[in-house]
Amino acid sequence: MRVTWVLLASAGCWHEPTPAIQPVMPPPAPIAITRPRPPPSPYAEVVGTWKGVGFQYDTKGRWDLEMTLFKRANIGDVIGTIAYENGNCTAELTRQPERGDTLVMTEKLVTGQGKCVDGGTIRIPRRPVAGELDWRWDFSTGNEGASATVKRD
Repeated sequence: MRVTWVLLASAGCWHEPTPAIQPVMPPPAPIAITRPRPPPSPYAEVVGTWKGVGFQYDTKGRWDLEMTLFKRANIGDVIGTIAYENGNCTAELTRQPERGDTLVMTEKLVTGQGKCVDGGTIRIPRRPVAGELDWRWDFSTGNEGASATVKRD
């Protein structure tokens, strides 16, 4: 007797398992990128425009000055401007690390090269006294070279 085995295969009977339905998630909220704001000036009381007459020790010369300080600036950033001799010489003031209660700024001439000394350091107190500031200017060597009493404009 002869036995014949018959294999039956059914095409298409095998099914992949249906994946579980995944919930649709909303896209993530955009990340707000904000630039850090410079810290407020530790010398908010001196913000604004100050005017006075400077006296230079070596030449015995006198000259007017007008200094404007901004609300805020990081150390190393421009914190203000200064003009000498009715604007014949102008400079940007860059904030430096404070010395105790003294705001320290270096100046870089914008106009008046050759007429005015470039690269000086200006020192003013943290707070005005009776509406005035004791303004001091040092040569780049560190020697004090000029002074003024400036008043708010």
